Amino acid sequence: MPSPTTNKPLVSIKNALFAQSLILSKKKTPQYVFPKPINFTINSSKEKWCVWGPSKSKFLNILNGSNYLILPNPKVVQYNKPANINDHTPNNKFHIEYIKFKLPPTTPHLSARFEYFKDEFDQNLSTFVKDIGDTSTRVDYTLSKTDRQIDEAVYNEIMNKLELLDIQDRLVMALSNGQMRRARLARSLLHKPDLCLVDDLYLGLDPHGRSLISKVLNWYSEQAGNGGGCVVTGLRIQDEIPQWCTHIVCCDEVEGIVFQGEIGRLNSEIRDYKTRWLNSSNTRISGTGIGNKTKYTTDDLISTHEWYHEDGNLGKGHETFKMLNYELKDIDVAYRGVPVLKNIHWKIAKGSKWHIRGNNGCGKSTLLSLLTADHPQSWNSKIIVEGKPRKTGNSNYFDINKEISVSSPELHAVALKNREMSVLTCLLSGFNDDSSNNFLVKRASYTNNRMKLIDMYVDYFGVNVPDIESCKFQDLSVSDQKLILFIRCCLKMPKLMILDESFSGMEVDPMLRCHNFLKSWPGTVLVVSHIEEETPEVDHYIRLIKPGEYEIGDVSHD
Repeated sequence: MPSPTTNKPLVSIKNALFAQSLILSKKKTPQYVFPKPINFTINSSKEKWCVWGPSKSKFLNILNGSNYLILPNPKVVQYNKPANINDHTPNNKFHIEYIKFKLPPTTPHLSARFEYFKDEFDQNLSTFVKDIGDTSTRVDYTLSKTDRQIDEAVYNEIMNKLELLDIQDRLVMALSNGQMRRARLARSLLHKPDLCLVDDLYLGLDPHGRSLISKVLNWYSEQAGNGGGCVVTGLRIQDEIPQWCTHIVCCDEVEGIVFQGEIGRLNSEIRDYKTRWLNSSNTRISGTGIGNKTKYTTDDLISTHEWYHEDGNLGKGHETFKMLNYELKDIDVAYRGVPVLKNIHWKIAKGSKWHIRGNNGCGKSTLLSLLTADHPQSWNSKIIVEGKPRKTGNSNYFDINKEISVSSPELHAVALKNREMSVLTCLLSGFNDDSSNNFLVKRASYTNNRMKLIDMYVDYFGVNVPDIESCKFQDLSVSDQKLILFIRCCLKMPKLMILDESFSGMEVDPMLRCHNFLKSWPGTVLVVSHIEEETPEVDHYIRLIKPGEYEIGDVSHD
């Protein structure tokens, strides 16, 4: 238990081993988080830590006081209330907030066809951030769940710094993924934690959003002693470490803590470790690792695709002579009179690969929803599919989605709602002719050909699951969940594959394997991503700037 206000270190871990609960791990012997005892200290709230390396999330779980057994006894881990500051909480307890940006959205998701009905049962952003009660726009009262008083000055400052103040009356379900991430951070900071843990700081954010969150975290840590607290960020090895970070701890599964201390004194260790890690990843992918262990080739996996035999088997013919897969002619979309897309004219050739660019909230999801029939204007003579206008009555939702597969944060959240779903069931649902949102599987889906194809993909991508039939999807790591959803996307050999933030939160090895695989994929691919390292090789891009302003261009591979 945290001790009263004191001059002792903020966090102290002395020679401690951490193990998973035998009940939760379902093992007969303790499963240690790290093989060696941990020694770690945060001396004061003014230290700004970066947790770095392959095992960063495990270390953050330790700092969060997650359900680990602490050996030899819990007293080797101490949290001490900072001295000489105003109490953050009424009961004077040490308070931790832990934000995981790697996880999919936890708020409800509705497709664009239901935009009009959102305000009947949704809460606004201000209510969500203040987190003092539940309400609905259908009533004029709030059901309070706490006596916590909100500091309106702090609320306004945080919301303003995160550029959320002007949209505080917007409904939560109308927020973009990036806006929702900023809202989650605002909600946590408004609780004034003594220790604020943020894992995967940059995931799912455009450059502007990353800059906003980084600046706000630095600002909060600078307020230590005056309503702020210590900030600890979890970053992947390929992520840029914020300049304001003062300390770093590098963690992996072999050593536990590889090195720790002030960043300024560890620049050479950081550089050397990153170089070794990159070389190791490239070796595993290019020839001596995962790629060499599989008994199948890329051609084995894609040979049943309808377009596989076109253009020299791999769909790489000159696009000038290819039939268009999709064409949008001067498309306009507005919500309640507010334009979202305007005068969009976009030609998508068969087998082409596109990067959908633009800041959070610029209309990327709306644009894609037109293609997947998740928008009222999806049946529109201005949308042409393989030369035929998509008019009302010409096609239905299910026929449209027979040729489309999607992987997205919203779909990831849907998958996690089925707590009993096995990995095999998740993969088999990829063969469904209807929407990618359908994870139900009929017994007739268990055909020999489908099971064989699943085995091939699982082997090729090195899925680290002992038994996909008994293992539950929710028990996988987030990276493995992302990989399974990517494989699921491929199984029905769609003509159009939409990968919306599909590689955010995925470990580098499987991500690079997916990227290499997509180079040979014969179908059309649309990718949404904000980080260059997470973007597979593409031919073209469309960047949404603002309603009526966009640009289309080719991507150079020099």
